[in-house]
Amino acid sequence: VVDFEKGRLDELTEFAWLTDDTISAGSWATTGSWSYTEELVIKPARELIHTLIDVVSKNGNLLLNISPRADGSIPQKQQASLLEMGEWLRANGEAIYGTRPFSVYGEGPKRMSGSGHFVQMTGTYNEQNIRFTTRGNTLYAIQMGWPGAGREVIIHSLGGATLGDRAITAVSLLDSTAEIKWKMTNEGLLVVTPQEMPNAMAICFRIETTGLAATHTQ
Repeated sequence: VVDFEKGRLDELTEFAWLTDDTISAGSWATTGSWSYTEELVIKPARELIHTLIDVVSKNGNLLLNISPRADGSIPQKQQASLLEMGEWLRANGEAIYGTRPFSVYGEGPKRMSGSGHFVQMTGTYNEQNIRFTTRGNTLYAIQMGWPGAGREVIIHSLGGATLGDRAITAVSLLDSTAEIKWKMTNEGLLVVTPQEMPNAMAICFRIETTGLAATHTQ
């Protein structure tokens, strides 16, 4: 398995790959220590979740290292980030677990400096960044931030050229009971966000389609 230490790919691949990342940041080599030290800076759940989403959308897997103390106990700050990450996955894991990539991994401003080991970020992910995963004929569009209530969001990658002869039949939002308004436009799929925010870190649109299952089967 192709494996990247504290880095990842900046493109979608036909083959599965793995990234080894740490829950800590800003100490050893400025990218985080593998082991416990008293000066560890812990990544917030938002950063961990965004890394996971980006990796999965490109056919990758995330191996997340945590740093317990010598007695095996996990420090409170690490627990807090992990529990918050787990809460997001409880509500939105359908868009992550057991999914396959779409024909494109996503859209939005480039945030990575490139592919490989020890890759640096040139910015943070936000509502301008969208990543895709699929499960059967269901497509998930994961928006890495809350754009605001009642906002029109155009998902440009879901225009006619990408969908081909497939059709979108319904759109809903994970962890929300709100009815999602949507329509196809010349620019792509337009969705309107609900009045209540399900999550500030990343929201997941569930898009039902016809004939998506064979998009990416490797």
